[in-house]
Amino acid sequence: MREIVYDLQPFGRCDYDEVTEEFVSLFASKYGESVSLYRFGNAGHPPASDLDLALVLADDMSPRKAREAVADAKRFVRSDARTRYLFMHGILIYTPELFVRHPLVHVTIDLRHLYGPAFTVSDCEERQACRDLRFVSYATSALRYLEWLQRQKRTGLRAVLKGLQHAYHQFRLVDDSEAQSVCGDLAAFRQEMIAGKWSGAKEKALLGYFTPLAARFRQMYAGEMNRLAERVFERPPVGEVLVLENRGLSRRHRLFLALAGSFATLSETEGNCYARAHRMMFPVHPRMPLPREPYLGLIREQAKVLREFCRLHGTYGVDQVLGPMMCYHCPVGVSRKRQLLALLQKPLLRLQGL
Repeated sequence: MREIVYDLQPFGRCDYDEVTEEFVSLFASKYGESVSLYRFGNAGHPPASDLDLALVLADDMSPRKAREAVADAKRFVRSDARTRYLFMHGILIYTPELFVRHPLVHVTIDLRHLYGPAFTVSDCEERQACRDLRFVSYATSALRYLEWLQRQKRTGLRAVLKGLQHAYHQFRLVDDSEAQSVCGDLAAFRQEMIAGKWSGAKEKALLGYFTPLAARFRQMYAGEMNRLAERVFERPPVGEVLVLENRGLSRRHRLFLALAGSFATLSETEGNCYARAHRMMFPVHPRMPLPREPYLGLIREQAKVLREFCRLHGTYGVDQVLGPMMCYHCPVGVSRKRQLLALLQKPLLRLQGL
């Protein structure tokens, strides 16, 4: 990363609140009690933060009305320049059953009910296995995002600040005094970059801060993955594990990802569409150890939720932008080009002895 372009727009907290009110007004007036509306995330650093809204479709909603609501949600995030900036992904859309179980596969921090019937969300946060698998997926996603930023010659400030935010959330989960110290420094530095006027001095400071931060994140990541492996697997992986990613073979130190391996333990009937797509896109070493319970049971639960997201996408065209443990690996979310590339890469695995 050699150059950072200032791309923040002059929106304040009031803009986030006004767009939220418009969202509630539109869907409440048009769909009434057939929908439930939620907001999550605190948008604590405007204008760098994004706006996160959720829409729950009632079970008795007709398919025609449900498709109309999904289309309205997509139009809403593109309705004007302000919404196009504030939303970095679409409105998250659920069925009631899916919404209650969504903590199995992604995080909605500071969830607030805005309108319609309210639901009691499952207490997945209380389960150590859920927290472990979530850390694996989100920390890996954060690491890949930091690595992507480092490869860019020129990138926007908002994207870099988002990378710092991802790193902050993962450091915060590590029970280690050094990690907590990094957290405090990172939060203060990020706020300093947002506040005041952008300048060449700030750009230089951010470029100088980013590379050592990414190195510390990789170090933390490797250590935590090794410790997790001891808990998760019947016999921990030894040495390095080769994982096929979209870009080809990459090495991950003693790593067996829930994101890139555990789902391969599902049978075709259990994983169905998800397992087939996952095996195609992320084939792994056949001699890898299976996760012990309760991890394997949790993975099966996650697969059921992911299948429901696949169904929503296929039936109503719901966007697949819900995070690293979500359904962008499902067949309906995998482009034909990516499928063909994966098939071409399979012989490479066999040549590597995998």
